[in-house]
Amino acid sequence: MREVIVCLATLFLFVPSQMMLADDIKQLHLRTNDILYDRRNQTIYATVPGSGGSVGNSITPIYPCRGVIGSPIFVGGEPNKLSISDNGE
Repeated sequence: MREVIVCLATLFLFVPSQMMLADDIKQLHLRTNDILYDRRNQTIYATVPGSGGSVGNSITPIYPCRGVIGSPIFVGGEPNKLSISDNGE
């Protein structure tokens, strides 16, 4: 388990269409087991362990273009590794 600080200003590598200014820099603190970037949806997904507070035991989306954490999807049982299949599902 690790705590990941997502600094959204560095995500311009993933979202080249978005120009970020110094005022757009945001840090989101989220305890995670794994993170994955989905290019199709321009969304980061994080598995959050049970010790992750109110979003624990979930897969939680992070929207870098908006700089917000989305609604967690409870999956229970200490979620771990994430992957995207070849067809994006």
